Amino acid sequence: MVRGLVFATVVSLVTAPPAVTAADEAEPVFPSPLAGLGRSLADSFAGPNVAFQMLAIAETATLSTQDIDVQVRDYFHRHPRWGQAVYPVIILGVAGPVALFGGLHSVGHMRDSVETVGAAYAVLQAGALTLGYVTILKFSLGRPAPRDDKVP
Repeated sequence: MVRGLVFATVVSLVTAPPAVTAADEAEPVFPSPLAGLGRSLADSFAGPNVAFQMLAIAETATLSTQDIDVQVRDYFHRHPRWGQAVYPVIILGVAGPVALFGGLHSVGHMRDSVETVGAAYAVLQAGALTLGYVTILKFSLGRPAPRDDKVP
């Protein structure tokens, strides 16, 4: 009987999980990619941002009705060296936010930093809201897509 009790005690001590405190047990709670999206969307149409939205509508309408964007595109096609010079800027404008989101997201998870992951999701939301707004703006104003038949 005593041997069985000693054996059971030793087995319990060996197989028992280590004691942890509440601070050790609490893992960081990361935000979701959609956290605060509604508020971000509402804030983009509030306060001084309304002036920026009105300016964007006016500029898009002017560019599409006067064919200024087509003239700029044609200029760069006629002057290929200038087009080649600004090409890295175009790539940076497309790939930059993607790289920034990916870097912040990776570093945030590696370091268990809730703030860094939240910043990554803020970059993602800003890019998505911008892309959506620009697409809706161009579609609603009837701006046609430029012809890319001359792009190498």
